[in-house]
Amino acid sequence: MARERKSIDEQIQILDEKIEKAQMRIKDLKTQRQELLDKKESMAFQELYTVLQEKGISSAQAVEILRNA
Repeated sequence: MARERKSIDEQIQILDEKIEKAQMRIKDLKTQRQELLDKKESMAFQELYTVLQEKGISSAQAVEILRNA
């Protein structure tokens, strides 16, 4: 009986370690995802800024146009 209990305790410990590894992997993946979302947003703002510059529109003018739309 004692050996069976130890075996169960060992199995629980192994599963706990696997869960911890999986949680760390999820954390890493979420960090990578957020980095990509930030990059995507930055690229969109850069594109918007470029178009505004090409059209000679200031950011204040763009805000005013959007508020009145």
